[in-house]
Amino acid sequence: MKKKSSSGKSLAKKAVSKKKLSIEKPSIQFLIALLIFYLLIIVFFNKLVFQRFDLASSPDFLSGVVLIESSAKLAEEGAPLWSPYFFGGMPCMASVQYPLFTYTFFNWGVVERIIAVLFINPMMDSNIRLMLFHFLMAGAFTYLLARSLRMSWLVSIFAGLIYMFTPQLIALPNVGHGSKLFTCAYIPLVLLTVKRMLERRKLLDFALFVLAVGMTLLSFHVQMAFYALLAGGMYLVWSVIFDIKGQSRAIPLKVVLFVAGVALGFGFAASAYLPVYEYTPYSIRGGSEGGLDWDYATNWSFHPLESLTYVVPSFFGFGGSTYWGYMPFTDMPLYWGMAALVLAVMAAILARNRMVTFFLILFFFAWIVSFGKYFPILFKPMFELMPFFKSFRVPVMIQILMVFSIAMLAGYGLEKVKEMAGKSAPLKPILYTAGGILAAAVVMSVLYSPFQSAVTGWIKTIRPQMPVQAHAQLFNMLLGDLWKGAIFAGAVLGLVYLFLKRKVNFNLLVPLLSLLLLIDLWVVNRNLINPAPQANMQAYLQPTPAVNFLRAQGKPFRVYPADRIRPQNWYGYFGLESIDGYLGTKMKRYQEILDGVGLNNFNLINMLNARYILSDRDLSSLPNLELAMDGQQKVYLNKTALPRAWLVKDIVILPQLEDRLEYLKAFNPRTEAIVEQPIDLPSKTGGEAEILSWSPLEVRVKTRSAGGSFLALSEVYYPPYWKARVDGKETRIYPTNQLLRGVVVPAGEHEVVFKCESVVYRAGWAVHWIVFAGVFIVMGVSLFRRLKRM
Repeated sequence: MKKKSSSGKSLAKKAVSKKKLSIEKPSIQFLIALLIFYLLIIVFFNKLVFQRFDLASSPDFLSGVVLIESSAKLAEEGAPLWSPYFFGGMPCMASVQYPLFTYTFFNWGVVERIIAVLFINPMMDSNIRLMLFHFLMAGAFTYLLARSLRMSWLVSIFAGLIYMFTPQLIALPNVGHGSKLFTCAYIPLVLLTVKRMLERRKLLDFALFVLAVGMTLLSFHVQMAFYALLAGGMYLVWSVIFDIKGQSRAIPLKVVLFVAGVALGFGFAASAYLPVYEYTPYSIRGGSEGGLDWDYATNWSFHPLESLTYVVPSFFGFGGSTYWGYMPFTDMPLYWGMAALVLAVMAAILARNRMVTFFLILFFFAWIVSFGKYFPILFKPMFELMPFFKSFRVPVMIQILMVFSIAMLAGYGLEKVKEMAGKSAPLKPILYTAGGILAAAVVMSVLYSPFQSAVTGWIKTIRPQMPVQAHAQLFNMLLGDLWKGAIFAGAVLGLVYLFLKRKVNFNLLVPLLSLLLLIDLWVVNRNLINPAPQANMQAYLQPTPAVNFLRAQGKPFRVYPADRIRPQNWYGYFGLESIDGYLGTKMKRYQEILDGVGLNNFNLINMLNARYILSDRDLSSLPNLELAMDGQQKVYLNKTALPRAWLVKDIVILPQLEDRLEYLKAFNPRTEAIVEQPIDLPSKTGGEAEILSWSPLEVRVKTRSAGGSFLALSEVYYPPYWKARVDGKETRIYPTNQLLRGVVVPAGEHEVVFKCESVVYRAGWAVHWIVFAGVFIVMGVSLFRRLKRM
């Protein structure tokens, strides 16, 4: 009996032992990490997940919704190559109005249903659901990278929390920058796959790197994708440097793998990026000597003194109306949490290894580049020499690489703390540092008056327009955050001290530090997400009396919203074509005419077929306007607006841009057309033009004239897409009146067809499918071999 009992106890012990060991499995630990990230997202975004709330309080978010929804309606009719709703018409997908990841093999309806299971509110907007999913991915990919760097699973969770809850990411949904969030979520994945590929140099790892690059590019934010690849390239260089003394034979293969992986990653995203690349020379991002001008590109340069927000988030206000720093405006402070900062500093001082050095280099590189015009030692040569860099603006955006580096460094700092346990740890310096931080906060409080005077004087220098009555509030915000930072930094150092004194074990230390981190960041983040009842969104997307009136009129025509009752893009949601808009990738020709002529010039308004003008002011004094509908927003009929197509008699040849812009201000677009080079026009006779049919991708016009004539079409000139045929025979389209299209038509009655077609788009799809097939064949074969070995 005793033996039996002993045997039973032994079996029980083995069973318990197996249960204990199960949590040591990496797969189980990863699932636990995912669950923690998921539950924290649910808690933080609880109003969006469980209640009928969305982000309709943000004008930028609402503008983004309008762009996506109006483009989605075009996609229902086929590929949304051309959007007629903004700036008189412009490329749609190529100007990144529509989510690029739509143009892949994925069935996003299926993907969205899977994501919907995670975030269960059936009333939740699919775009918000996708954003929450990418917060989860940001944490998960950071965790996996940290684990690949041999950090413990608890420390890897801590690193993931830093990255996924940083204010720089949390603020993005509220300001309508969901695409930026998507791309940022993949930055850790790019580094992870680069690292694995360069270390293992296996075909599967190469395929995973191609997939990571492709998904990053398809995440909808070109500039952030560029930074992700830049970080990957820097890791390649770092790896090669260490190979020079050792495995020098591996260097060529590593370089080939990286270059080929990036090239195939672009191939994976070719269905979206080839049209973008084709459009770039015609847009403001690439149309001015190969990119943006210096002043526009460096508007949001990060002043080195604003680095104080890393410690005191509201040092320069808190974004929005309270911001008084050196940038034109900002939506959030650049803050990572005191736990992250303290542990990252500890890693920089105490943990000396290759990867710590790499992340320090990446951190300081991004920091210096972000200074832009204030200290252009890196930004200037990159702006002038690096391919594509001149197309980007907002230098401060590169600081996402600093956030990512801080997350990794903080992880290494925690690992170093763990390593110091039981050794001669620097206990006194930790106590002295904590005491010094608290003492500094006390001194600043004691010297309240002179400190306040210095800060308010600074505010007056940078932002003289800031109301004087706001100065005290801004200073109190600063002082409050100073004390908060001191307390959190002291608490972090205190916990580290208790661990080193063996009063707290490591499995308790990491959760406690994570709790401090979350409290610290959530105090900041709660001001960055402003959920509003879904009724706000529904009300925003309700047509006004003016919209209902316009939708009842015969098309085609355009409108000019001369007021700001609604955002410029809003009218596109209702299928109304506008000559105005708001987009950072507008066409170069349109921007030139806005700068040189101005949208309030009736020559421009008339030739753009703006039949109706909307205004909240009385415009009855203008003789060419007739009140068509009264109300809060008045609708005026523009009696001098030209139709969508007309024939002109006189041609004016003006090769120089400045001459064209000056002539546009006072010419008669009804009888004259401005072209940029001589054309063969047999005679100068007018005639009639009639629109037979119109759609975003095709316009059919019937012309009648006694002699040869010139047809002006009030559609924006874009030669990569649009081709014209007269009675089935292709003819040349001339840039007309700087912005529009024109063709020569012979005497008599003819049918002219303008059709939107993209060879590049079709080629992109073909390349995408080839790369996709290659990647997933490799992955499938590798999975099959692994299953066969099991």
